[in-house]
Amino acid sequence: MDTNSQVYKLTFWSSIKPFLWPLLATLFFVLGFMPILAFTANSDSFKFALIIAIVWVFFTGIPPVVLEINYLLHDRKTSLKIDKSNGIVEISNRDNISRFLIDDIILIEKHHSGIEKGERFGRMHWHTFYYYKLLVRDSAPIFISRMIVVNLEKSFENTKCEMSWERFPIIKGEAHK
Repeated sequence: MDTNSQVYKLTFWSSIKPFLWPLLATLFFVLGFMPILAFTANSDSFKFALIIAIVWVFFTGIPPVVLEINYLLHDRKTSLKIDKSNGIVEISNRDNISRFLIDDIILIEKHHSGIEKGERFGRMHWHTFYYYKLLVRDSAPIFISRMIVVNLEKSFENTKCEMSWERFPIIKGEAHK
């Protein structure tokens, strides 16, 4: 394989890595909240404490699971090959292979839920999930999650890259066809 060629695809580690922090944050809350539930078990405050725990787990545990499933379903059979020496990008999904020139990429949009510029407390604990939307000349937009490639913008130094903040960065586009 050429040293200027990079191949990215879904691996076990790349699929589980973005889910680790949200899982730890939820487990930390549950383990930290257990003594409060135990302390209030025989009081009138137990129902209130239990409702807080359920709401917390629902709002912090469910979104990362939804994002994980969305990204896995979207990218489960996708691979990305960047051949810088020939200036070609190849994206394959199942039996379909698309090739285009690196120069045909007009814009790379990174959709994430990290901190928006100027905002202090906007970071969701599922900030480890993000995806890229590649706008390619004469082609439909291509969506690739961070489970395939991390820091895609570094592979295309001469291509314009924009950050797009979303509270819940779910991939709405269809899988590469």
